[in-house]
Amino acid sequence: MELKLEFFEKHLGGVFEARLEASEEPMLLKLDEVEALPKRETKKENIRKEPFSLIFVGHPKFARRIIRLNLPGEAASLDLYLEPLGIDGENLEYEAVVG
Repeated sequence: MELKLEFFEKHLGGVFEARLEASEEPMLLKLDEVEALPKRETKKENIRKEPFSLIFVGHPKFARRIIRLNLPGEAASLDLYLEPLGIDGENLEYEAVVG
């Protein structure tokens, strides 16, 4: 998986598997929103100049922490810090800011 805005835009509405540990059963999180954030002016090479935000919706299982995500059926995964935002009906909204 690529940590790029375009990758997540292609998977908007898609379902990701989320795990704390590789050995546990995954929880499913739906990618509900993808939003570009204001660009930063920087001369540093290791700073992302085009940050973005992701909103996932799923069962309220995780507290704020780094979660391993992958698309079902794909071996590649990535780790994102997810921050719980609040309950939306029976589900919890989580946000990841990549930047």
